[in-house]
Amino acid sequence: MYIRLLIVVAILSLLQVWPAYGDSYVSLKNGKLAWNDSGIYYWDGQNRYKISDEGTRPVIYGEKIAWRNWGVWLWDGLKIEKIHPSRSFPSIHDDMIAFSDGKVLLWKNRTLRTLASQGRSPVLHNGQVAWSHKGIYFWDGHQIHKVSESGHNPSLHNGKIAWNDRGIYYWDGKATRKISEYGHNPSLFNGTIAWNDNGIQYWDGNRTIKLWLSGKNPSNNQGQVAWTGDGGRVYYWKGADTVYLIKREEPRRYFTRTESGPFDLKQLFP
Repeated sequence: MYIRLLIVVAILSLLQVWPAYGDSYVSLKNGKLAWNDSGIYYWDGQNRYKISDEGTRPVIYGEKIAWRNWGVWLWDGLKIEKIHPSRSFPSIHDDMIAFSDGKVLLWKNRTLRTLASQGRSPVLHNGQVAWSHKGIYFWDGHQIHKVSESGHNPSLHNGKIAWNDRGIYYWDGKATRKISEYGHNPSLFNGTIAWNDNGIQYWDGNRTIKLWLSGKNPSNNQGQVAWTGDGGRVYYWKGADTVYLIKREEPRRYFTRTESGPFDLKQLFP
């Protein structure tokens, strides 16, 4: 009986710290995409490649992709290497990777630096890092600032931060404003924010539009947004009236005009 109990406890622990591959994430950068679906995939704008047979929550920068798979892994465009045993989700920009193992860590040129003794969900941009720990913190490359007394899931771009805390908040480097009463997982780019709240919402700096009636985990870059849907499907909005379906295994008849809302749905890969 005691051995059986230990086995059950071990299984429950694994379920708590390791998300199922059904939890799909997508990362968008300069028209290139990385996503997970029983492995790590990469689309360079023309061709699709499978980078790894295992992994989740990839992030892309140029031709580099970092992801989590019982550690933090990096593909530099040629080879794959494990850079740290942490189970944290990484963030990548240029030649740096930020992640957490309870502490906030910054990896550059095989050198690891501790930025804070406590923190989670670090995000990196232009050598600056934001993270959450009983609030939202920002390291400007020299010193740490506390931006908010509460909040989760920060997104950082050019020294500005978006996060969720019973709504979507945006700090422009000086003042904080509330963008939406509801929402999760904001993605910030150049003063625009995408997030999920009963679908995919997008704030262009002046108004909010609903891109899709369902979906989660949006990635926002240069006026374009990618996100994930049920069944591991990945969608890509290029800023016009067409939403592209990146990954499809179900027949096209599963997609209805009601589901697509005001947008046309097209398959990116024949």
